[in-house]
Amino acid sequence: MKLYRINYHSKDHGSCLMWAGTQADAKRIYKELSVEHEKFNVDKPQLVEVPTAKPALLAWLNIYLVRDNG
Repeated sequence: MKLYRINYHSKDHGSCLMWAGTQADAKRIYKELSVEHEKFNVDKPQLVEVPTAKPALLAWLNIYLVRDNG
């Protein structure tokens, strides 16, 4: 499964992360966050391959989501 990851950095909240399910949504989110250039430093969306088999998906979630949010 493909997802798009958008990292941005807020002066108030530090590093933040958003996910999009389509390239169009990723571009829209990137554009919306980029308009707020004084508040956010936005990285370009990155394509991420997410495994769909349960054991691999659980491992992926533990590595990427727990680490990114912790």
